Amino acid sequence: MSEGIFQWSLIGLTILVIGWIVAGIILGMAWGWVVVIGILAEMVIGGALTYYWGKGYMQRRV
Repeated sequence: MSEGIFQWSLIGLTILVIGWIVAGIILGMAWGWVVVIGILAEMVIGGALTYYWGKGYMQRRV
């Protein structure tokens, strides 16, 4: 995964999580759970993206 794709993937993920949180609060869902799920999604999916990007990055650098 190139650095540009990695950056745009994280930006897109962050926009989706913010949209999730805002939509959940506006639609009257339990805002605490909406925020917790959004933060967990950001951490897990962002961590997976970082792992795969780092794996490819290290292969290119070695």
